Amino acid sequence: MNETTRRPGPDSFVLGLFAGTFVGAGLAMWLAPRAAQNYRHVRIRVADVVDNLTRRGQEVRDDIAAAVAHGAHEVAHGASEVERLATAARRSRAVHAKPSV
Repeated sequence: MNETTRRPGPDSFVLGLFAGTFVGAGLAMWLAPRAAQNYRHVRIRVADVVDNLTRRGQEVRDDIAAAVAHGAHEVAHGASEVERLATAARRSRAVHAKPSV
């Protein structure tokens, strides 16, 4: 048996923990500004798309509201025309009615 082979002990674990911490912190400081800048650009693009969709939705809503208002106006005009014709027909029948004996 070879008695000189060292097993990794708690000292090597702690050393690896510190090394990983410092390497991770260094990478985070190096990469964070790029990630923040990319996030800003993406956020601005998404905001532009949302604004565009909102504007289009409002235009569609306004077009539909105008069409409904126009349709309601046409229905009201048609109803008044029917009422006028019905009134004229009733008067016409009253004039042509024969007197009772």
